[in-house]
Amino acid sequence: MKIVVLGYNEYLMLEDSGEAEMAKLTCSMWNNKAELFTQEAHYLIKSTGFWGMTMELSLQEQRLYKMNMTWRGHYEIRSLIAETNQFFTFKAKSLTYKHFVLLDSQSNELLNITVENQIFGETKINLSTPDIEKVQGLANDNLLIYLSLYCTNRLLMMMYAGS
Repeated sequence: MKIVVLGYNEYLMLEDSGEAEMAKLTCSMWNNKAELFTQEAHYLIKSTGFWGMTMELSLQEQRLYKMNMTWRGHYEIRSLIAETNQFFTFKAKSLTYKHFVLLDSQSNELLNITVENQIFGETKINLSTPDIEKVQGLANDNLLIYLSLYCTNRLLMMMYAGS
């Protein structure tokens, strides 16, 4: 999967060939809301907690994933789909917020995200999967990748706001 950064908070996910569009993620700059448009559906990410640190990904009225931001700056992602009941952690691998990782409940790396910010150029986001079979074996594997991109955006926004 390739990621094209369209703007400050817009991302386009393309198949590896770069021709077919898989999804588009549009994040709000002022709150934790986001919209995810795939070929199959329109998903919504919104805050549900009092402090705005809990978000839910939903498809119409069905809640699919719940994300809690911890005080350490990690996102704990829990599947709300009855038959899966999976738990993941998304966090920065470095203090510079250029390397991020999605971990499963046994702390195995499922997805690595690298952000390359260029001063007078475009931002590049690269995805890599240490064990592609583990990721493809998960229910809603593409949704987890999209959620990881959303978490990357939120953590980068917090870092930029603090500087």
